[in-house]
Amino acid sequence: MTEAYEQQLSEARVCECSEHHAAKSFKDAPKKKLAELLEVLEDSVDIMNKYELILFWSDEDDVYVVDIPELPGCKAHGDTQSQALQNAQDAIKLWIDTSKEFGDPIPEPKGRRLVFA
Repeated sequence: MTEAYEQQLSEARVCECSEHHAAKSFKDAPKKKLAELLEVLEDSVDIMNKYELILFWSDEDDVYVVDIPELPGCKAHGDTQSQALQNAQDAIKLWIDTSKEFGDPIPEPKGRRLVFA
């Protein structure tokens, strides 16, 4: 064992003061907040991945375009299919964040293919 580790064990065994425990729980608070934020982020990513994406080549713009029809006005583009899809994920996140900021409703992903006539 290292000297620092032994010192921590020694302090942990003899410490019964509330100040030390309060300081320790305060140090843990950022970890708890981070865990909560990560959970929200995972939920957001899960939702973002469920929206219907329509990827197509645009001769007019000479780029790949992604349309997200469930989120009105949400589109993205890129020089490659991969870049367009990555940009679409960013666009979805921005669309959702903006809707939250303004208190607008966020459509739930339908989880199925949309039918176009």
